[in-house]
Amino acid sequence: MTDKIIPAALRLWLVFLLALFLVGYSVPTSIIYGAIGGFAGGMVSAWWQTKGGVPQAPPIRERVSQMRERIQKTRDRIPVGRLFAWRKRDAPRGR
Repeated sequence: MTDKIIPAALRLWLVFLLALFLVGYSVPTSIIYGAIGGFAGGMVSAWWQTKGGVPQAPPIRERVSQMRERIQKTRDRIPVGRLFAWRKRDAPRGR
């Protein structure tokens, strides 16, 4: 990504430096503000050129069902796991 940032940042730094100097800022101020603007513009330029996008997260229902399955499998593997299982209140209980 730096191979995309640096060339664009240098070009934009020079543009900002000259523009700020011509507007009337002092040389050190033009250099500092130009560097900040060049770096920011280089980052935006590199982001704009990079292919791809935001990764899509699976829907929340899908993640919840996956977590439920993992918990069920873990509960079945543990010998005392059935002690902590949820019971239906309407179901008859054995005595």
